[in-house]
Parts: sequence; structure tokens; C-alpha cells
Amino acid sequence: MHKSIVNDALRFALLAPDIVEATLTGRLPRTFSLEALQRRSIPLDWALQRRMIEQLG
Repeated sequence: MHKSIVNDALRFALLAPDIVEATLTGRLPRTFSLEALQRRSIPLDWALQRRMIEQLG
């Protein structure tokens, strides 16, 4: 397995549970994309993650 795949998986594993749920149920803004998320540094703080998602969407 390529290290970039492992890196992305680990970064996404640290997402806030409500963001993961919104992703799986299709409740994120239509303008949001995983590619956009991959290009950014994901904060560990869940409140900051939510703000980041709002800015991306």
C-alpha cells in the first residue's frame, strides 16, 4: 500500500464523528469535496474542523 493512501486514511480517521456521519449520509454541502480536504491541513480540534468544512462548502 502506498504511503499517501495510508496518510490520507489516518488524516480522515481524525475527523469529528459528525463530519464523518455527514459525509456518509450525504449531508455535506454539494460544493465540498474530499480532494479539497486532502489539499488542506486538517486541524485536530473538532470545532476548527467544522469551521474548515463550512469554509470549503
